[in-house]
Amino acid sequence: MGTYSEKDKQRTIAYIKNNLKRLEVRYTNEEYESKIAPAIEKTGLATAAFIKQAIAEKIERDGLCG
Repeated sequence: MGTYSEKDKQRTIAYIKNNLKRLEVRYTNEEYESKIAPAIEKTGLATAAFIKQAIAEKIERDGLCG
């Protein structure tokens, strides 16, 4: 496999900037550690996958999209 050049890095940065949206969520340490982290661990999913799935389920359940 080849090396990751500066040009490749710039392309990656441009792709992320133009095609992806970053969402930030904040919780207190206590709430995260007592409720959220244990729930995520029980699913076996990565945190980002858990959040994406939870959002998709909410949208579907409440008929919020199309």
